[in-house]
Amino acid sequence: MHKRIGVGPRLYLAALHQIKLGIFKLVEQYVADAALARQVQDTLEKLYTFDITLVVETYIWSLVKEVNSSHHKLQEYAMALGAHAQEMETLSRLDPLTGLYNVRSLTSMLNELLYRARQQHAPVTVVFIDINDFKLLNDQYGHLYGDQVIQAVASTLKQIARDEDYCFRYGGDEFLVVLPNCTEADALQSFIPRVEQTLSQLTMPVSLSVGIHQADANSGYLDSASLIRCADDKMYAVKKQYKLKGK
Repeated sequence: MHKRIGVGPRLYLAALHQIKLGIFKLVEQYVADAALARQVQDTLEKLYTFDITLVVETYIWSLVKEVNSSHHKLQEYAMALGAHAQEMETLSRLDPLTGLYNVRSLTSMLNELLYRARQQHAPVTVVFIDINDFKLLNDQYGHLYGDQVIQAVASTLKQIARDEDYCFRYGGDEFLVVLPNCTEADALQSFIPRVEQTLSQLTMPVSLSVGIHQADANSGYLDSASLIRCADDKMYAVKKQYKLKGK
């Protein structure tokens, strides 16, 4: 009731108390029989007490309801904030042009995969990929075309990769694919031919220089930087041969 008339509970109770005192005085003034007057006042006191109890309980209930509502809203906000933070964290690990993982997330993810591989004595193979003549394509057809080539390669890698594989845009026209539970021979005989076969069906001419290196229990589990460097060195050796053939 106090909310409906726009006053706080303390002022509302004080007003009721003044009303009670006023009524008691009227009873004393107009009821000549003292015993009857006391009986009427006792009855009014019970009604007053009941009313006060009802007001206080209702007020407390409304406060609890507001607190619960605020708590629920706070929980919803916290959940939404957490989901947004998770979304931002995920986006921060992705390359905006291709949707592949970016180089920022490479080291931590590769270290985790290498750790699991050591525990399971399983191979991990890194495939380092570079688009041949990308600068020439950019200069000849423009940067928009260059972006389309990068997106086409990225899309192909995602299409061919298994669920357990990880594809990264390493930078510029370079890509890196991590293949858990896959040997260098398997990557060379299965993964790369399928990538090249898919790219050959595109209208835009795309060829790749590829370097592959395997880490396993027999040859030793390199750290992530060394494993990437070995695959990178092999890729550059392939690219060197490609350029020599082109001359």
